Amino acid sequence: MTSIQAELGIIERDFTEQVSAASSSEELQQVKVAFLGKKGAVTLILKKLGSLPPETRPAAGQAVNSLRDRIEAVIEDKRARLDEIESEAAERSSMVYRRDSDPTHSPMFNQLEGLLVDRDISVADMKGCLETLMAAIFSRPLKARYRASYFPFTEPSIELDIECVECSGKNPACRICKGTGWLEVAGMGMVHPNVIRYGGIDPSIYNGFAWGIGLDRIAMLKYGLTDLRILFEGNVPYLLSGRSL
Repeated sequence: MTSIQAELGIIERDFTEQVSAASSSEELQQVKVAFLGKKGAVTLILKKLGSLPPETRPAAGQAVNSLRDRIEAVIEDKRARLDEIESEAAERSSMVYRRDSDPTHSPMFNQLEGLLVDRDISVADMKGCLETLMAAIFSRPLKARYRASYFPFTEPSIELDIECVECSGKNPACRICKGTGWLEVAGMGMVHPNVIRYGGIDPSIYNGFAWGIGLDRIAMLKYGLTDLRILFEGNVPYLLSGRSL
């Protein structure tokens, strides 16, 4: 084994240890610089090639370039996985179907879902996120209360009620909250460790929360609609008029 080959073996071993230990994009970038930067270990080996005997130079150059390619591939794969983990929020909207049909329920509705996975996420983070979202939607802070619930992929699971956007709980005859002063708007919970694990992430390091809200119900509350079904009747002029039913 030549001295170059021995050095490459040591470099690859050190790289494998360091890239495995990198747990953030910043740490991964530091690993990349340490091996592929201007003063990185692989770059320094490349600079030595010119001093090798002509007959050994091609094979050594091929070995160094092969190692560099492997390192770049591993870094890009690790970066893609870290980017997914570190995404602050992932949201998706989808159509959901059920057997209800009345002024406040429809056989189908649009569901907006959010997911956050990171280190040391708490129930307080989850509550703060949803209360901030509700305040942004309704253009003012709203009182909130939480009720224990059950969803198959979260533990604990809770539901969010906000103060009635129509009467703030001051009108016993309110048509929106039926005099209760509260409106159910979202379900949420801390993501179960098994869900984290099935996603290829270590639940001993990462955790998170998930939530879902019915967009149609939110629109009904925000714009004062009295019949949810108007959103699905295709009456575009009405929907654009800003009028209430």
